[in-house]
Amino acid sequence: MDWTPTATATPLSRPRIGYAGGAFDLFHVGHLNILRHAKSQCDYLIAGVVSDDLLEQIKGARPIVPLAERLEIVRHIDFVDEGI
Repeated sequence: MDWTPTATATPLSRPRIGYAGGAFDLFHVGHLNILRHAKSQCDYLIAGVVSDDLLEQIKGARPIVPLAERLEIVRHIDFVDEGI
């Protein structure tokens, strides 16, 4: 984990690590707002992208955008520190 202290961090504090999971299929501004809010609550944000198989089990259909592409999108958001 590569962490740079923020204004909320004190010298003795540990980073607050946040996690936001989702399908992020057909990524839209609502997804962006969820991730932005999550980042406002932590120092280091991990965004978890649900697998194609799990999404099919949950929703009964394969995602429109494959996992690799959804993960690529999430990883390129400036305030997301890690996409998994």
